[in-house]
Amino acid sequence: MNNKWGESGVLGEEYGIIGMFIILTVHIMYSVIRGKSIRRSILISVFIIYISIVILITFFPIVYSQDEYASFGNIRNSVQFVPFRTIKNMLRYAPKMMAFKQVGGNIIMTVPFGILLPILLKRKKVPLLILYAVAFPVCIESFQFFLGAVLGTYYRMTDVDDVILNFTGIIIGYAIYYIFSVMYNKIMKK
Repeated sequence: MNNKWGESGVLGEEYGIIGMFIILTVHIMYSVIRGKSIRRSILISVFIIYISIVILITFFPIVYSQDEYASFGNIRNSVQFVPFRTIKNMLRYAPKMMAFKQVGGNIIMTVPFGILLPILLKRKKVPLLILYAVAFPVCIESFQFFLGAVLGTYYRMTDVDDVILNFTGIIIGYAIYYIFSVMYNKIMKK
């Protein structure tokens, strides 16, 4: 049964996309009114688009009807706190493409965060970057759990392995940023 929200029991990605454009528009208008730097506004806009894409990937569709999606499980089956269990099981039992998509996708998804964050931060202190590198995936997993608990549908799994893989992606992104910034500085000194 369909309703004004789309498929019954599901809030689709299109609502996330609409939200992204609203936030982006507000940011651009704010930047223009406040006379902010165009370069910085563009970087922040790219970061907003990136975060919006991560939100679309990690939270949508939002399932809010237990009747339609009762097979998704309960709270006990939606939380996994044993490090490397899901990664090991994926690599051992899942089809290769599915394992690559799950493991590789969680890493690749957060590489841009590791590249963009030090560009946007005024103070590039390593402890602060590590804090963000841990906090970002923990927030994603916590919010997935929170959504399931509030809506009573555990469509997404809260998994410590996702935090580990996302953290790895952020560190790889930061390494890419660091290597390119060192190369850039050497070129500029010549």
